[in-house]
Amino acid sequence: MSSESKSLKSASLNIERHEMGRADTLRYNINAYVIDEKYDSAIEELESYYTRDFDLPGYKEKIKPYINHATDLVNAIRAKKGFSKNISLTRSKTQELQDTIRVHYDELQYSLRKIESIKNQIQVEDMRSTVWIIKAIVYSIASIVLLIFIKELIGGVANSANIVFTDYIDRIVNFIFEFFDL
Repeated sequence: MSSESKSLKSASLNIERHEMGRADTLRYNINAYVIDEKYDSAIEELESYYTRDFDLPGYKEKIKPYINHATDLVNAIRAKKGFSKNISLTRSKTQELQDTIRVHYDELQYSLRKIESIKNQIQVEDMRSTVWIIKAIVYSIASIVLLIFIKELIGGVANSANIVFTDYIDRIVNFIFEFFDL
């Protein structure tokens, strides 16, 4: 596989496929829009992702700063690319502008990865709390069953022991009375 087929070319970005993320994820969609210079679609994708309903408690509050920063970075990339197209610049200024675009793109990647990381972290925490609840229920049921077993064991054995003990006491008392002929 040649390096040409491994990466996607953009005017100022040389993006490796592994940077784009898995297909049909937020990171992949945003990267595809940025590469295709569909900045409004990228921003709409970020906004629609944020407005979705998630079953993860606190997720929206944690990702809000990263969504806002990603939106700002998409706008910054758009502005820098638009600036480089409209004005003829010296070679060094063009290179400096491309470096700035790459820095913005790298920051965008960081923000998108952080959003994915937060989602994974909250899902793991949610699973852990579910496991704790299940363990607590299992331990409670096991404790109740053990207590019932012990109560039945003590109730059955104690009752039988009481009958046997009373019978032996009666035999001893009867033996004493018969022995002394009272």
